[in-house]
Amino acid sequence: NYNNLYLHGPYAARAGRGRRPRYAINALPPQPTKIDRVCVDKKRPIFEGAPRDVDYKKWRPGDVVQTFDGDRLRDVLVEPMMLARAAHARGPNAVVELMGKHTRNLYVQFFCLQSLAKFDIDETDEGHASVEARRMVQAILAAMEVHPNTDSVQAQAIAAMAGLAQNYANRDMINHEEWLGPTLKAMRNLKMDRYEIIERNADGNRKVTVEEPTRQSCEVVLHGARMLQLMACDPGRRQLVAEESLNTLISAMKFCNEDATVQLYGCLALYNFVYDERARARAR
Repeated sequence: NYNNLYLHGPYAARAGRGRRPRYAINALPPQPTKIDRVCVDKKRPIFEGAPRDVDYKKWRPGDVVQTFDGDRLRDVLVEPMMLARAAHARGPNAVVELMGKHTRNLYVQFFCLQSLAKFDIDETDEGHASVEARRMVQAILAAMEVHPNTDSVQAQAIAAMAGLAQNYANRDMINHEEWLGPTLKAMRNLKMDRYEIIERNADGNRKVTVEEPTRQSCEVVLHGARMLQLMACDPGRRQLVAEESLNTLISAMKFCNEDATVQLYGCLALYNFVYDERARARAR
């Protein structure tokens, strides 16, 4: 089964090409005969029972734990993605706590930021941003400050913040944080990929150097434009966002001029920059 190469559950491990995984990774396989019985080393943690019962907080990247790969018991190294997925199962506060413990580990930060982007955090009953949303924004901005030259971390951080900014209460809370400076700084710190290709024509072959924006740089611009679009949709801060970010946005769109998705979100941001509520009222 080539469409399902991973076991189910938050602690998924590779099942091997062509294998059909039959057992969840967090459950013991059936043991009807002696041949099928599995010997478990009691001195090492094992994924047994519900994922929430596993105490992942004691793990560190590189530790060895036991898990099932198909029908076999294997030693598996704890990886940053495993830690992030374990924390995700316990909610955004657990992810933020994990980010605080591994501030300098950019891989843990990357996967935790991916996890934060998947949460849908609503406002409170009083219409204000929740404590969870505030903690998430602070963790996101901290990751951007610690890893300023890592495009992948910057892109995931802005993506997670843009996910929160879809809610009006979260936008108001984010507006009181220092979000615009780090976002624009990331959109100015873009990189090019340079590689050589062989061009063949009637006159022979020649080596040509090709330059194009890196995938991570395009993601930074894409999510940055999306963030600017969302923060500029409210009249109270539209002018400030537009004045501070217009030149940076246009330069970034030119940098990634062949990426259609980047151009789409850039145009949406520009539309919100120039939108005038009074002009629309007169048109009615």
